[in-house]
Amino acid sequence: MHKPQTLHNSLIPVVDATIGGEIQPCVDARTLYQWLKSEDRFTDWIKKRIKTYQFVEHEDYIVFSVKAEKVYGRKTSPEYLLTLDVAKELSMVENNEQGRIARRYFINCEKALRKSAFHLIDQFNRATFDLENLTDIASKAGRTLCLVGKQLKPRAKYKVEELKQKIQPLLI
Repeated sequence: MHKPQTLHNSLIPVVDATIGGEIQPCVDARTLYQWLKSEDRFTDWIKKRIKTYQFVEHEDYIVFSVKAEKVYGRKTSPEYLLTLDVAKELSMVENNEQGRIARRYFINCEKALRKSAFHLIDQFNRATFDLENLTDIASKAGRTLCLVGKQLKPRAKYKVEELKQKIQPLLI
């Protein structure tokens, strides 16, 4: 799993995680469940939703184990990370005010992520264009220097030889 990176100031934390071989914005199912204030037990709620809406593991969500210290020993419990699309759908089908708020929130998260991605793509395209221009300028400058060197070097060499011949008689 990719190291989680949380969006700041979030109603329900959105983290980056790898699902289906792709880094995607995701939501912890238990946090969403608590926000939606469902009356079902969490494990019943998530299993029922996965079955009812036919979510696919490693495509729509991932399951991982978390070990928790309890009074009577360690307990391992399954935790779920949901894609933003699944979180949005679960919020919508909860059919309560909390669900509507969460759905609008996830839509705004997607807009912010898209805007951020488009901004990065624009910066990348501009940097690529600048690099191509600088490469072209450097290449032209190199050719110019090479041509100038080829023209000026023989003249300079001739001038040095000419002056050398004039100086030699004076040195004897």
